[in-house]
Amino acid sequence: MNQQALKLYSLMEPPPSGLAGLVVERVYASIGKQLLDDPTFEPNAPELYRRIAAASLETAYAGGYWIKESQNVFFTQLAYLLHSSRPANPCIALTFFTGSHCSSKPQILTLLLYSEFQHPLGLYLHESDTFLIYQNAPVAVASTFFDKERGPELIEHLRFINKRHNLEKLVLTPASNHAYAFGFNKSFGHSHWNDVLGFLAVRYYQAFSQSSNLVTHCLLGQNLWLSPDSLINHVKRKRMDIHSCTEYLLTTRTCVHLPIGFSIGKMYEDFWRHEVTADIDDKFKERLKQFRAEYWPIILFGLRPQEWWRKGWVNQAQQVCTIIDILRQRYPNIGFVIDGLTAFHNQDSPITHSNRKLTDAYRDKYGNHEGLLDLDGLNLPSKVATYHIVHYGISQFGSGDAIPHWVYTLPSISISGESEIISTYSNPDCITRKVKSSLHSNKRCGHFLPIEHLILRDAGFQLRLNSALPYILKHLESNLSILKPNASSK
Repeated sequence: MNQQALKLYSLMEPPPSGLAGLVVERVYASIGKQLLDDPTFEPNAPELYRRIAAASLETAYAGGYWIKESQNVFFTQLAYLLHSSRPANPCIALTFFTGSHCSSKPQILTLLLYSEFQHPLGLYLHESDTFLIYQNAPVAVASTFFDKERGPELIEHLRFINKRHNLEKLVLTPASNHAYAFGFNKSFGHSHWNDVLGFLAVRYYQAFSQSSNLVTHCLLGQNLWLSPDSLINHVKRKRMDIHSCTEYLLTTRTCVHLPIGFSIGKMYEDFWRHEVTADIDDKFKERLKQFRAEYWPIILFGLRPQEWWRKGWVNQAQQVCTIIDILRQRYPNIGFVIDGLTAFHNQDSPITHSNRKLTDAYRDKYGNHEGLLDLDGLNLPSKVATYHIVHYGISQFGSGDAIPHWVYTLPSISISGESEIISTYSNPDCITRKVKSSLHSNKRCGHFLPIEHLILRDAGFQLRLNSALPYILKHLESNLSILKPNASSK
């Protein structure tokens, strides 16, 4: 792509010639209003996220997106995915016509909605090859955000689609059906948060609309993490990568939706505890019962490999083994569960390689079956069922943290080498704490190891064991005393 030809603007430095007011946003209509008027709908979420959730659920029923431009509200059905290398959700592209601000003819525009909360990246003006970045900052600053969110890749894909499929023609022939798309996320936490909650919310709010029978297709992304039959009945079609999904969506004139919900309540926990774990193997179920009977406490180690977008844990296996040594001295009957969090696909991956280093080191020292339950290679239901018997988690922060921390309110320590992550997720105002009251306490869940207990390097981090170990032990034991007052006696 010739990036020099693309003209970038920001909200602070908007396009000239009367285009300054050309800002569009997703809005909600009647179904969304009904949801927002319901005090039980996402009661703990900030108003911005309640609006996004309401608009997403409405989209699922209406078969398209309500969009507001200046004082006009209109409906668009041409929605599809744009691929990028960003390690999160792909981008939702909404292409539509709107009245021009500087001429009598309408313009074709594309609004890009990015990330699991569907925040807008900006607006692409096809005719002038202009992109308005939705950042209230100078263009030089906003363009950094644009690059970080893989904006050039998205525009390149958008241009390719426009050339191949003629978006101007397609936008005049709106979708004849509509489809759900889920599982496109490259990391498990985003999938579980964005998609499962959304579908559960769709189930719950079906009474708001009679159009749910219009849902005739279910599109699956490249990381199929959960059987769609658990979520939607009568799945008709499957596409296993973003590019083929885009082709399918455009050529069949369907539209794509990524519904969002935020509240983690009983319905959500029941889904994991009963529906997801329903496929657990009977033999493994017996193994879990035996493991729980023989060992206490049971500690989960959720580990990740070093990744290019996030600092890795240097000498991870060696340092974790040091923690295990201390814990075994304190608790003679202790048991350990080792998981790769996002490594639930029954496939070979860098994450499972990382865990094998730890499990091999453990078995060399303590034997093959002494208090160790390795989840490497197990399917998702088996992993979820295993978390039921865990008392405390120690994990390297990542999206896969979502299961033990947010589903079961597991007392835990998260370890990250990035101060921004630690400060954001430790903040009581963080969305992850807003959505479930039991997460409000830093002591109980999602508690981060403070940055002063880490040795930071350019590509990774290590624990300062002389200070990190006492901190982890104190936090663990304070929570174990809540779970079982006579913890030290067993």
